[in-house]
Amino acid sequence: MSNSILNDIHNRQLDIRLRSYTHAIVAGVGGIGSWVAFDLAMSGQIQNLYVIDSDVIECSNLNRTPFRITDIGF
Repeated sequence: MSNSILNDIHNRQLDIRLRSYTHAIVAGVGGIGSWVAFDLAMSGQIQNLYVIDSDVIECSNLNRTPFRITDIGF
C-alpha cells in the first residue's frame, strides 16, 4: 500500500476515535472465538494476544474455523 493510502486509513481511524489496546484475551477458540482471535491478530492494533482453550481441534471443527487439516489434534 502506498503511504497516502495508509495515511488516509490512519486519519479515518483518528476521526472515529477507535480505542487501541495493547492486550487482548480470547477465551474459547471455536466457531466464533477463532475468528475473533484471527481478526484481532490481523488488525495490527493488539501487541499481546492471549488465546485460552483446552479443547483440541477435530475434523468436525474445520467447517467453521480458520484451522487446517494439518492442525487437527492441536
